[in-house]
Amino acid sequence: MHPRRPARPSAAFLALSVVVSATAVSADDLGDVLELVPDEAVAWAVVPSLSKLNADLSDLIDRANRPELAVAGRPVDVMVSQFGMAAGFDERGALAIWSPSIDDLMVGAGAVAVPVESAERFLDANFDPEPSGGEGAYRRSDGTLVFARVVENHVLLAPRRDLVDDWKAGTAGVSRLTTPFGDAALQDMRRSDALLRISGSAMDEMERLADSRDAAGEVPAEFADAIPFDPTMFADRFGEVADGAEDIVVGVDADALAIGFRGWTRYAEDSPAAKSAATAGPGSPPLALLPTGPYYFAMGVDFAGLGGEMAARTIRQIAGDDFGDLSGFIELSEVVDGFAFSMRPSKLGIAMGGILNDAGVVVRTDDPERVAGAVGRAVQALDGIDGAIEREASFERGVKQRNGEIADQITVKAEIAPEERREAGSRVGDASIELTATRMTFGPRGWLGLGRAAGPGYVVTFSRRPDVFGSYRDAAGLQNDPVITAMESWMPANPSVQAFIDVGRLAGLARQVAGLVPGAEGMVPELDDTMPPIGFGLGLEGSDGGHALLEWGIVVPSEVVGTAVGLGMDRMLDLPGGGDR
Repeated sequence: MHPRRPARPSAAFLALSVVVSATAVSADDLGDVLELVPDEAVAWAVVPSLSKLNADLSDLIDRANRPELAVAGRPVDVMVSQFGMAAGFDERGALAIWSPSIDDLMVGAGAVAVPVESAERFLDANFDPEPSGGEGAYRRSDGTLVFARVVENHVLLAPRRDLVDDWKAGTAGVSRLTTPFGDAALQDMRRSDALLRISGSAMDEMERLADSRDAAGEVPAEFADAIPFDPTMFADRFGEVADGAEDIVVGVDADALAIGFRGWTRYAEDSPAAKSAATAGPGSPPLALLPTGPYYFAMGVDFAGLGGEMAARTIRQIAGDDFGDLSGFIELSEVVDGFAFSMRPSKLGIAMGGILNDAGVVVRTDDPERVAGAVGRAVQALDGIDGAIEREASFERGVKQRNGEIADQITVKAEIAPEERREAGSRVGDASIELTATRMTFGPRGWLGLGRAAGPGYVVTFSRRPDVFGSYRDAAGLQNDPVITAMESWMPANPSVQAFIDVGRLAGLARQVAGLVPGAEGMVPELDDTMPPIGFGLGLEGSDGGHALLEWGIVVPSEVVGTAVGLGMDRMLDLPGGGDR
C-alpha cells in the first residue's frame, strides 16, 4: 500500500486497496519497458504489463455491467487484432511507442516495440517481405511499408529504416521519472496501466507550429465551425498553461471500480507555476467549507495552497481579456484564502425554486467586509438594460430576516425591457430564451439571495431560505464523505482544487428541466442516482531548485463508464444504418 495513503473507512476503498495491491506494476516491469525507449526520445508511451491492462479492463467491463462489450473478446486482444497483428503477439509482455525527435513527433513518425512469442512467426504471419526495401523491409496488409528489427522478445517496427537501425536501449530506467518528479510520484506512476510522457521541448515546438499555422490561416474552416470554442484562443490559453513545462507525464489506471487518469507536470524555475508554488501557504481541505449531504456538483479551491495573489496573477495572465476585467479578482486575492461552491437537490424543485435554490458559495477570508463589498459591486453592476432584458439589481446591507437574523440581501430580477429602452439590434426572441433559462436557474422570482459574514468567512446563497443559509454557515465539511474519501486515493495527496459531479443526480435534475420544455420530455435518460460521482483533484507544490510540480487526477467510476458506453451504443443504433434494435 502506498505509504502516503491514510486508512480509509469505506468498504469501497477496502476493495480498491486489495485490487491495487494485487495488480500494481512492479519496479522491474516499469524499468524493463523503459529500457525499450531510447534515452533521447522526446515523447513515449508504455504499457508495462499487457496482461495487467487486459485483466483490469476486463474487470472494468464486468463492473460496468455492459456484457455486450465482452462478446468480442478480451480488450487488449480486440485492440491488437484491429491492427492486424494478432498472430505471434505476446499478451504477457510490455509495449512501448516513442518518437526520437521533435521533427519525427511533428509528422507522427516513431517506432513501436511489440512483444512477441516468436519473432519469426509474428513477422511471417502479419507482414509480407518487401525485397526492394532491403533486409527487414515488410508490407502490411494495407500496403504500408514498415521496417522491422528483432530485439530479444520484441519486434521493433517503424516507417523508416533509421528508426530501427539506430535504436539503442534506454539506460536511464526509472530515473527518467524520479529525477524530474521524485520518488513519491514514481510510486503513483507504477499504479498506472499505461504511461505517456512528452518533453517540454516537444510542447514548445508544438505550440510554435500551432501559432504559425494559425497565423497562416491553416485551421480548416469546417473544423473551426464544428468545435464549441475558438481554436486559436484555446491554443493561446494552452500555451500559457504549458509555459515553463519541462516534463509532462500522464498515467491511465483501469480498475474494477473506476478508470483513473493522473498527470504530473514539472515546471521550470521562474515559470509562472513555480512562482505561484513558491508563495503557497499552508493549505486547508478544499471541500471543508461545504455542508454534508447529497449534491449535484461540489467544488472547492484552497487558494492559499495555490499561491494566493501570485496564483491570481498567473490566472489573469492565462485568461487574458477573455473573461473581462479581472482587476477585482486580483484585489480580492489579497484577502481570500479559499472558496467553495455546491449545487444541491432542492425540495422545492426546478419550477418553484430553480436549479440554485439550495446552492451556496462560501469564501474563506479574514476580511469578510471586503468580500461583501466586492459581492455588492458585482450585483449592482447587473442593474440596467442588457440587450432586450432589463434587470433590477440591488445589494442591501444588514437587513433583518423573518427569523430575526441580520444578513445582506441580494435581489436581481429580470424582465423584457420596454421597446423604447431596448438596445439597438437586440431581439426579443433571444431575450425570452435567456429569461427562461434564468428562471430555471434562480426560480420564477429571480435571484433573491443572502450574504453574511459567518464561520470562516463570507457566505452567499441564491435563495432566502434560512435553512439553506444555515447549512452553509454551519457546514461540517464535505471532505469526510465516505465516497469522496475513497476516491482521494486516486488523486494528488495534497490537493488545492477538488470537484465532484454526481452524474446520476444531475441526470435527475436535467429531467426536471426537460419536463418544463415542451417536446423535451424523455430526451434525458433515467440514470441510477446511486452511482458514484466523477471526481477531480489538482495540487501544486514547490520542488527542488525552485521548480514546481503540478499533479492532477480524474476518476470515472465503472458505473459511469458503463452508462456512457451504453448511451453511446444506443445512439449509434439510432443513427441511419445503425441496425435493428
